[in-house]
Amino acid sequence: PLLLTHKNFTQLRNRHSKIMRTIVVTRSIPAVLASLYSKLSIADNHKSITIKNEDSFPWDEFLERLINFFNSWGDVMTWHPAIRHYKYEDIYADPLRTHMEMLEFWGLPVEEKNMAKALSQTSKREMLNRMPQGSELGNSRISTKSQAESRVISDNRFRYIIDRLNHDLKYDFGYAFNYDTPYNTAYI
Repeated sequence: PLLLTHKNFTQLRNRHSKIMRTIVVTRSIPAVLASLYSKLSIADNHKSITIKNEDSFPWDEFLERLINFFNSWGDVMTWHPAIRHYKYEDIYADPLRTHMEMLEFWGLPVEEKNMAKALSQTSKREMLNRMPQGSELGNSRISTKSQAESRVISDNRFRYIIDRLNHDLKYDFGYAFNYDTPYNTAYI
């Protein structure tokens, strides 16, 4: 069985989770926060969040969830017998290789040419081409922002986030969280 979750390990209520072949995917926390803020500010079901008012976004709530996720799964990485970690940024940079590695780890025999075709048919551009014109408007799951538009966190808020990460994060999964950390990269 496969399980996909955004929950901390401690929140899972699956007796098999300790013996499952597990892949943990992380993304730079500032990038996740910027993406969430951008997406929720245009979402029809989050009218109270606006890109023009940074205080309208529940930064601490989402930051706390992300810190807990990193710390929970970071601890699991120290003892779980069958676990692998991938950074979102690495998956984005080389999707075919990383997906093939994941499939091999899970013991799922998929030919590389079939995975390449699947990835090409599910690219962001291809998915937008398949959607009815205008259906992406108001949908927080679809980002059409450019890299320049993705720089949405003020310097003061960004410094606060970095300070919290440096204080509360036990497992950084190889990310460097400092004031020079780039977060508005092309893969938002």
